[in-house]
Amino acid sequence: MSLVNPNYEIGGCDISYFQDPIRWDILSQRISFVIIRSGDGIRSDGKDPKFTENWLGAKTHNVVRGSYWFFRPELDPVQQANQMIGILQADWGEMGIYLDLEINQSRMSKTTYTNAVLSFLKTAEPQITSPYNRLIGLYSSYGFWDYNVDYTKIPALADRTLWLAQWPTGPATQPSRLPAGWPRWDLWQFSINGGLPYGQPGNGNKVWGVGSQGLDMDVWRGNKAGFEAYFHCSLGSIPGGPLPTPIAFKPLASLNIRPKPDETAQPILGQTSTQPLPVIDQVYDKLNRVWYKLASSGGGKYEMWIAGYLGGSPIYS
Repeated sequence: MSLVNPNYEIGGCDISYFQDPIRWDILSQRISFVIIRSGDGIRSDGKDPKFTENWLGAKTHNVVRGSYWFFRPELDPVQQANQMIGILQADWGEMGIYLDLEINQSRMSKTTYTNAVLSFLKTAEPQITSPYNRLIGLYSSYGFWDYNVDYTKIPALADRTLWLAQWPTGPATQPSRLPAGWPRWDLWQFSINGGLPYGQPGNGNKVWGVGSQGLDMDVWRGNKAGFEAYFHCSLGSIPGGPLPTPIAFKPLASLNIRPKPDETAQPILGQTSTQPLPVIDQVYDKLNRVWYKLASSGGGKYEMWIAGYLGGSPIYS
């Protein structure tokens, strides 16, 4: 099962410049895919400020990539579609393009909103030259979709990928409801705070290697074989279970040494340098944050633990 959600085999996240800076060496070991914001119609050129960096970072670290466009229905949908195509046409990614439908600030009618979506799709899709995944997937919640989109007007709805937004306050086992007209969900954004239930403080900067507390987490509805067949790509090995214990850890800054893997444990036994420290064990706390047990015994009286999630580089060989 995935580190993202133990109820699902394939897990990933979606990111934009809000997650900057991203430690791809950490994030790539914990996810199978990532959906990266290509742009937002409110910008003059449309492009997310960190898209190029994120697109290359994921590819360099062998993470399967999709992209999404944050749709502004009050702005010219044709211009937005052409901006998006211009950004993506050199590299379409592996798991398709998604249109993010979540705002209607001008309170346009369902008919007007739907027509804007149709204009975007009809402009963009004929220009997509990827061998696969040419239909644009759609991201939305059932509440927003049902109120703003006339699903009967969306062409090939059943053949599109539904990326469903629904954030439970308890265990994330299954979405409770589908948006109108959809036969199934394909991707589920079940958390906006690093996999924790809705309403809890985010852990993105402590667990996942991103700069923000908030991090949207997603799962695929099926298994690895189903994912690869659906998106016509290869996932390679699936991150799951705890990572191998490193032989050493090099902190980015001085860290407190504690007698237990707990940020409140007392007494503080000292502080590390930023030199590599021999490690003999690792555990994950209740927030899925990694702690390393140091080889030094603390004079026999205490174990010695440091919070690896606070930053640094594990050394495996």
